[in-house]
Amino acid sequence: MGSKSSKRAETTVDSAESDASSEEANGLMTLSQEQVEGARGTLEEIMARMDVEKSLHGTASDRYKKMVKQKEILLEIIRLDKNPAPFKRSSP
Repeated sequence: MGSKSSKRAETTVDSAESDASSEEANGLMTLSQEQVEGARGTLEEIMARMDVEKSLHGTASDRYKKMVKQKEILLEIIRLDKNPAPFKRSSP
């Protein structure tokens, strides 16, 4: 049988580990303002290149299709920044 103090110590360690892993997961789910601004800048560049590609080669070109996919990803990044999804980790 463990003493009360050793049980409290184990609980504290477990709690600290849980908090650390939760913070780590939250860090993976959030973007810094610099990253979002970078995405916006990249989006503007992609859209300008899409206009040029469309006028030169049309919308059927592989490059244009790749740019459309990049644009969709960047728009999703920006959308997530405006409406962050709540991320709650359930505690045992």
